Amino acid sequence: MRKKYKIALLLGLWALLGLLGGLFSVLTAGQIALLPDAKNDRLFAYVGPELPEAWQQATDWQLSAQQPEVRAVCGTLGVEPARGASDWTYFADSFSRQNGLLTSWQAHSLHPLQAQEQGLLPMLVLPAVHDETEKRPPLLLFWQREPQQLTLTLYDYSWWHSYASGTDNFARAPKQELKPAADGSYTLPQDGKSYVVVLDAQWRTGENGLGGQAQLCFFLPGEL
Repeated sequence: MRKKYKIALLLGLWALLGLLGGLFSVLTAGQIALLPDAKNDRLFAYVGPELPEAWQQATDWQLSAQQPEVRAVCGTLGVEPARGASDWTYFADSFSRQNGLLTSWQAHSLHPLQAQEQGLLPMLVLPAVHDETEKRPPLLLFWQREPQQLTLTLYDYSWWHSYASGTDNFARAPKQELKPAADGSYTLPQDGKSYVVVLDAQWRTGENGLGGQAQLCFFLPGEL
């Protein structure tokens, strides 16, 4: 009887050791499977509308007929800018790349102020600011591929709406170029005016003129 008890005890200890070993293996595998901490990746700080799933896939822009996309975000609100005047040069396929055969397209458009007159620009409604001491969240730009050159210009649409609507004298419209902060964000005016935002972006994806440029626009409504 005592012998059977010892055998049962040994079997129990053996099973316990096996269970502990299996648990250790699971924990170790879990630690190995964990992704490393993300560093300097602006996409991980994104809090606005969901980014397209296709953005997570690697894109060979030399073989893409489409230009990179962008999302403009202020706080938890975001918008996809409308694409204005643009051009793009790429390889239609791998055979074209091997033989240096380029394909190009160009697109023309209305001036952004005219486009807003016709209600063609997407609107980014900014979070309300209740007093002068409250600061509005900065404007953030999330790119499918960062441009090598970028200029952000604000056109005073409140002035245009009141004084120059329907004219072609775009040079008279007050405008200002915003410079980005160290983190790439932009501080927007809090003067109650409406603005047309114009992003002039340029991409270089290789030699021989590969890549192109685009004018991307959206509307910030204020008090017209």
